[in-house]
Amino acid sequence: MVRIPKLAGISVGAALFSAITVIYGCNIAPTGEQTPANSPASMPSPALSPTATHGGHPPAAHEPSPQAAGSAALVLVRRLDGINQHEGGPGVVGERFGIFAISDDMDRDGVADLIIGAPRADVGGRPGSNEGMVNVLSGAALLKGAQLKDAILYQLKGEPTVDGTGEFGFRQSIATADFNRDGYPDLVVGAWLADPLVAGVAQRDAGTVFVFNGAALLRGASQDSALLYRLDGEPGSRLGRPAYTVGDINRDGTPDIFVGAHRASPKGIKNAGSGYLISGADFSILHRFDGLAPNDFLGRSVMAIGDLNRDGYPDLAVGASQGDGGQAGGIPPGPGYVNVYSGRDYSLMHRLAPPSDEPAGSFGQTSIYVSKPEEGVDFDGDGVPDVVVGSPEARAGLRGPTGKEDFPRTGSVYVYSGADFSLIRRFNGERGSSLAVIGTPSHESPQSSSPSGNVGDVFGDAVAIVPDMDGDGVPEIVVGAPRGDGMGADNSYPVELTDSGYAKIYSGRQGALLLRIDGAGTGTNMGHHVLSVGDLDKDGSPDLLIGSDLTDYGGIDAGSLYWYSIRYTKVVE
Repeated sequence: MVRIPKLAGISVGAALFSAITVIYGCNIAPTGEQTPANSPASMPSPALSPTATHGGHPPAAHEPSPQAAGSAALVLVRRLDGINQHEGGPGVVGERFGIFAISDDMDRDGVADLIIGAPRADVGGRPGSNEGMVNVLSGAALLKGAQLKDAILYQLKGEPTVDGTGEFGFRQSIATADFNRDGYPDLVVGAWLADPLVAGVAQRDAGTVFVFNGAALLRGASQDSALLYRLDGEPGSRLGRPAYTVGDINRDGTPDIFVGAHRASPKGIKNAGSGYLISGADFSILHRFDGLAPNDFLGRSVMAIGDLNRDGYPDLAVGASQGDGGQAGGIPPGPGYVNVYSGRDYSLMHRLAPPSDEPAGSFGQTSIYVSKPEEGVDFDGDGVPDVVVGSPEARAGLRGPTGKEDFPRTGSVYVYSGADFSLIRRFNGERGSSLAVIGTPSHESPQSSSPSGNVGDVFGDAVAIVPDMDGDGVPEIVVGAPRGDGMGADNSYPVELTDSGYAKIYSGRQGALLLRIDGAGTGTNMGHHVLSVGDLDKDGSPDLLIGSDLTDYGGIDAGSLYWYSIRYTKVVE
């Protein structure tokens, strides 16, 4: 394996932002399966690639169908880099800026703003304290070319913890909605490893969720005075991941909040996990969903799926990423399951489980953000919203030289019919991440651990829904694989970038691959976060955020967030 430095020729201390705008793309297939990504025959010379601007990494391969119906492209609007707010010198883990981000018009100026998490930032004056930070940046200022420090509307800071891992603003733990009905979005932030104090005693890894008054913060109020609500978990429960708004579940006119605590022990069942549905109107707990057995980890994920049973109330899908449905009592961990709950009475409507031949856990580990949670997304055109499930540790049926399934953590994403819960489609990662033996093509080399100690692409670790790109009227699915291996300098498969990460965009109706975006260099974690955020730059096309939280542009592992505009051109015959 050829290893390329994370900056791929760009020195540490590069500009805080890259203002380069590049269009790149590939053909869109109208129908059919794609040539497998790990087949050398599937590597034609591409057009300009995303990685041409990601720190100088050369063009990445794509997987077009022989016959194209149109072309898709991404325009790089901005690259936002963390500034590594650590003072501990070499070896200190970076702030991981861009590990999660959302958008909303926080200042009501008509331009959507960016809310970006940096969960390992040091904000308490102590190097390595890792309290975490959430940055709220003016979209109008960013579009005018302002640097990060000049675009800040306000910043929120995490609380000190015993072990320095509160992770305030971590993945799937930031959301917005106007809870107090003052016309300005308020902000939900989770810190799933927080150690809140009770009678002066730290409750280790209890986790905390905060709701802040957005208008007050704009006026310069302190975090304490702007706090609308706070919920602390029980010790060890890790409350706050996810912390999402899920639409108006109880139909009182205000969006509600789902908060997971996957290591909670309801009714004394250790690590069965819980999920809390919280009223956005008065922050009362509407319902608590509990796991069935020890180590189910229920509450690990959530997806707002719309009204499946047509009773007038939007429903929810809640993941239990290590559950086995109570069959083995959680020992060993099960493959996971996803419960579909009624939004009307919170009863269990259906339980989804992975294929019987899929032994790996993590089915239901990934929260899926939906821009219109009360409507859901209908992929198969039957008029009923469907359910998407991420399973980043799935083996995906790939087999190694011994004939055994030697590729754990390859990852899969499943799409289920909301009408009858049948499997519509499954997307798989490419293979296990590997290190090549010298002189041996990597796709023939023995299995080995990646630099991070993980094996596999972890495809499905981030999943989002993006607006229609191929002109068929159906939204598309974007999947991140932060441990995937990108293509190398000669654009040939044997030369790869270990753990550079990638994101793929698939047709929601046909399942065809539309675009692939590779990371900048070895270990950059491209695709650890993906999210469609509407038309931020007002160019008439929807935008896409992709996190690469281990880039080094702003310092070691400072992280970056890539902001793209999605373009689609249909071929007229």
